[in-house]
Amino acid sequence: MIHHVPGLGRRPMAAVTALEHGRMRPGEVAQALVAWQAAVFMGTADHVEVICMCPECSGDAPRWRLQRALTALPPWARPHLGALILPLDRYFLSRTSPDLQAPPHLPWWQRRRAF
Repeated sequence: MIHHVPGLGRRPMAAVTALEHGRMRPGEVAQALVAWQAAVFMGTADHVEVICMCPECSGDAPRWRLQRALTALPPWARPHLGALILPLDRYFLSRTSPDLQAPPHLPWWQRRRAF
């Protein structure tokens, strides 16, 4: 289990740790970041399509957990984690296109489809 988020400074990591010992499981943010990176860079971004409404089934659970963390972190800590997520999101966006038939209430990453 990964407990440290690579690239995150000491103070933002302390905020993540506090979050993980409250609303999330210990190591959940680091694991989600590694899983989202694998999905984006290892050619599995096509699995991030809606199969059912359950995030675990649709394959977007890592990105969903990262979004939960971003929302729950203190405002000063969000940009630090966001800076690690943003390059992955940009790469994902570059490898996918909008799914115009996806329901608008879904998160943006579920409203994308692989080329």
